[in-house]
Amino acid sequence: MRLTLRMILEYMDDALEPAVAKAVGAKVQENAVAQDLVERIKTLVRKRRLMAPTPMDANTLAEYLDESADDEAMAEVEKIFLASDAHLAEVAQCHSIQKLLAVHTPVVSESMKKRMNDLVKGGPAKHPLLKGDLGLFAAVPATKPKKPEPAVKPPRRESFAARYRGFLIALAGVVVVGLLGVAVWQFLDVGTEGVNKNVPPMAQEKPAEVPTPLPPPPLPVEEKKLPAVVEEKKQTLPPVDVNLPPPPISELPPVPLTELGVDVGKSLNLKVAKVPYAAPVNKSTPLGKILAPPGAEAPLLLQRPPEGSVSWTRLGIRSLDVLSGKSVVNLPGLQTTIQFNESMQAKLVGNFETINPALRNFERFGKVLTLSPFVYFDFETAVDWHQADGFDLDFTLRKGRVILTSLRSDRPVTVRVRVENPTIPDEPEYWDFTLHDKGTEVYVDCLTFLVPGEPFYRKPNHPEDKGPAAFWQIFLAKGTASVMIHDQTKTLSGRYGSMELTWNSREGMLPSPKLHPENKRPDWSKDALPVLPGQAAAIQAKAILARDFMLRNLRENEPDVAIGHLMQSNDPGILWFSIRSLGAQDDIRKILDFASQTNPVIRFAVVNTLYGWAGQSRAHDHILYEQLKINYEPSHAAIIMDLLHGFSEERKRQPETKELLVGYLQHPNPLVQSLAGMMLPPAPPKK
Repeated sequence: MRLTLRMILEYMDDALEPAVAKAVGAKVQENAVAQDLVERIKTLVRKRRLMAPTPMDANTLAEYLDESADDEAMAEVEKIFLASDAHLAEVAQCHSIQKLLAVHTPVVSESMKKRMNDLVKGGPAKHPLLKGDLGLFAAVPATKPKKPEPAVKPPRRESFAARYRGFLIALAGVVVVGLLGVAVWQFLDVGTEGVNKNVPPMAQEKPAEVPTPLPPPPLPVEEKKLPAVVEEKKQTLPPVDVNLPPPPISELPPVPLTELGVDVGKSLNLKVAKVPYAAPVNKSTPLGKILAPPGAEAPLLLQRPPEGSVSWTRLGIRSLDVLSGKSVVNLPGLQTTIQFNESMQAKLVGNFETINPALRNFERFGKVLTLSPFVYFDFETAVDWHQADGFDLDFTLRKGRVILTSLRSDRPVTVRVRVENPTIPDEPEYWDFTLHDKGTEVYVDCLTFLVPGEPFYRKPNHPEDKGPAAFWQIFLAKGTASVMIHDQTKTLSGRYGSMELTWNSREGMLPSPKLHPENKRPDWSKDALPVLPGQAAAIQAKAILARDFMLRNLRENEPDVAIGHLMQSNDPGILWFSIRSLGAQDDIRKILDFASQTNPVIRFAVVNTLYGWAGQSRAHDHILYEQLKINYEPSHAAIIMDLLHGFSEERKRQPETKELLVGYLQHPNPLVQSLAGMMLPPAPPKK
């Protein structure tokens, strides 16, 4: 059933069939937006001194009330009504009058019909009780017809008051005179009371004055305070059609849910328990298993080696078990789904920009920083698994994207997601998720970057060093979920469309959650690969082939051997995947070995990987600096770190900056040359 504004008006005016009215009433009770709209209409139609609305076409209003307009026109008109209190009150009252007249037919007398016909035809238009002309409402004929005199006037019967008028007037006069006499006598008698009329006034003794007792003090009267006049808050509803489920808001851009006037958690009566913070438990216990697609090999995960070892373990080859106390990496361009008991699934998604460029939409994370020229949205997903005490799942998200899906219908699923806040590294940062419904799907994204223009400090833990900027985003694809961050609970519900919640380490929680209509879901939130046009589609196909080739080599060989074979290829896509995989395994030393290659693809991949790795953690910045000092001269290492941190917008516009970068193109260090070449603006096209 499509619940529109007109349907709500029909429901409020009792114009629906009993069965339909019962169904509409149930729908209204289930939806907070519809309840707010009903209360808003009730308030407006009783509100005094409401300003007159902007005039609109009467035919448009009539077509809307009669349902003779098409759906598109009805939706446009409803947007006007919902955006204006005056228009909403007007259409509600017009609808009430229309339905009242449909039930109770007004009785029009014959004299009234004759007067209205005379006005149209130009005949007499005077009311029997009015004398003179009716002005603008009277017709002006060429000659006024004379009113025919009646042949015989019927005898007029006198009333009782007319017959005895004289007698009644005389009787009233006598009564008035008598009352005046009594009043004068009383006044004179009171003035001489207590006086001996036989003794002269001067000889009379004055009686002793008796003090007049004071009247008793008035009883304290409790002062009644008038209630303070509270200015009525004007509810603002987006100009949308009310449709359940979900509301038809396809024409709206993403808007903060607070603008809808809806407290989702309150309206759904959801309860989220607060679990105190506890340090992660890294005891090795079985958590879940990697799921293999039907008829295909299991996805591949790399498990970080224990301390003292350098060999990464491949999960998905001999073993599908995922253990707590272990760290895993999902390589760029790959996806791995893990099932944890019967409660939930977690999908680890690694991105490769030429395969899925939609994730490059950086504006969704806020306006904290401008993009560095080294940013390329290729990233792995790195996760540390912990023992789940009090939760269905507990893990630390280092980087990338994890999609959480609930499999339970008997109870909510709880997940604690820990993240590293590089701005305040000493304080634990964690989010507690509650997935209320079976099938609820939540995306959790984590990306970190060096902020362009913020300098590199040679001394670790410098007081002015802010560290990288970290960005986290929660996106509800479907279902209902709550997340508790810093003792604040945010509830996201798919009944209003897909929703997003954004937080970064520099600004905190951004104004959100934001609402996306179901048919306007952003591309960066979709799990499926986008269909690209033209040349981009060909590049995407080549990148997928390179990814699959790398995956086959990793299945056949240990990671270090497989990467060594891949680096001997001449295919740009395979080389790019190989270097990004080295960065995912924290093998900075091997990446620097390829910095002197003349192949521009390899050199660009090296710069991009170093930039992403340095911004992944607060400690990585100085780890890279120490490794650069081993491979190069200390002065060269300092220049490389300064260039990786970039320049502010103001410094970019300075002529000295361009001269510096042009000079670095002749620098003896190949990595300095690569960085300078990428930072220079492109030359203008030749005319």
